[in-house]
Amino acid sequence: MAWEWSHTPEAYQAAERNLRKKPLGELSIILAEWKAAEPDEDGCTGFGQAQYDSALKQIEADLKAGRLHKGAICDDIWRRMEEQRTCTNGGFEAWCCPFGCGCHMVSFG
Repeated sequence: MAWEWSHTPEAYQAAERNLRKKPLGELSIILAEWKAAEPDEDGCTGFGQAQYDSALKQIEADLKAGRLHKGAICDDIWRRMEEQRTCTNGGFEAWCCPFGCGCHMVSFG
């Protein structure tokens, strides 16, 4: 079970700061997970391994070519996090990915 965000503005600022501290490789994986969970042409959501693999490959290529940078990845992930607004029970950690993977969370503190 998960909770919806209900924190102070300072807590949201801390969570965003903590997201931006994550290593680039982890951020790339998180963004690829978001892209793999986007609705398909039928409007269905879930996780598509092929979509994930393709998204991660594209993100890595864009980073290497200079078409993408860490700040833009963080901005995209943070926007998606704000839309989803999901955190752990007790409100201690915000989900960074659409699935609440334990390793893809950041503290509000």
